[in-house]
Amino acid sequence: MMPSPSVFISYSHKDEIWKDRLRPHLAMLEKEGRLTIWDDRSIDAGATWYDEIKKAMDDAEVAVCLISADYLASDFCVKEEIPYLLERRRSAGMLFIPVLIRPCAWKAIGWLKAIQMLPRDGKAVATDFKDDWDTPFTQVVEQILSVHDQSIVKRGMTPRPRWSPPEKVDIDRLPVTGKELFGRQNELKLLDEVWETGEVNVISFVAWGGVGKTTLVNRWREQLAADNYRGARRVFAWSFYSQGTGERVTSADHFIAEALKWFGDPDSTQASPWDKGQRLADLVRSQKTLLLLDGMEPLQSHLDFERGKIKDPALALLVTELAKENPGLCVITTREPVIDLAEFPEITQQVDLEQISAEAGRASLRV
Repeated sequence: MMPSPSVFISYSHKDEIWKDRLRPHLAMLEKEGRLTIWDDRSIDAGATWYDEIKKAMDDAEVAVCLISADYLASDFCVKEEIPYLLERRRSAGMLFIPVLIRPCAWKAIGWLKAIQMLPRDGKAVATDFKDDWDTPFTQVVEQILSVHDQSIVKRGMTPRPRWSPPEKVDIDRLPVTGKELFGRQNELKLLDEVWETGEVNVISFVAWGGVGKTTLVNRWREQLAADNYRGARRVFAWSFYSQGTGERVTSADHFIAEALKWFGDPDSTQASPWDKGQRLADLVRSQKTLLLLDGMEPLQSHLDFERGKIKDPALALLVTELAKENPGLCVITTREPVIDLAEFPEITQQVDLEQISAEAGRASLRV
């Protein structure tokens, strides 16, 4: 007998009446053993509520989200539940069904506008169906059953991914950043486009500290990871932040040595810096590779006549060689423009990050 899918209902407590109107449509199938229902009123007294919600999201094969202005303004729904559910949708094939309860500007929400909303045609349950809300809620149940009956939603079973997993991944040296990322949808979209088209070999994000360069790269990498890195065969990340800035003498020796070893160089000790840079570049571009170089400014010149030039010869040669030819992508974050890339304007791109928009800033402060 096919296991029954668990349905997680995500909603604002201001819309509880609508959750209670949806529940009977699901409950009649629960009695038949065809699905199980969970919402936060299922939490037992005395239980740790956050852990219970997280466990329920982990167990669910279906998420039904009751969309309204109150829901989209809820910090907990938008910052805790939605990112987790979207990640489950990407990584485990969770069926994600948004239901528009009351009219709101939901099309302005990036993650939401790309997902089919019920009811269709932009209609809302409360205003377009009024006393006939059974009709849209029946559509929700039918969509769940169509997936269940096609044997797509099963406990412990995930859909076959479009991309096979990469052969090697090492991201341990990337700094840990917060999960929140406001006002960077354009940059995330740009990174997706650059990766998919392959028209750019090296992309650099330039801004002062605190603007969110590393958080941006971390968020994009997490999205790629949910899709098995979308065709990358190897993923390697390095942060230069710990090496210091300003007048301090710095080098990329440690990075070059570790990277050569990781990419499979048989002997990385007896060679000049230029030879090492060339050998590493050849190894990196031998397969489609995502190379993330975070916080490169300690290894760039701060002298006015060559400001931004990469001082370390091995690193400079690596970056310029990848700029010339690269089936994958090299992503750099830095406080200084990398002037070594200026001679490759058609196959490299520099993005000067500004502070986030006022709208995004207000969103980050909303409670």
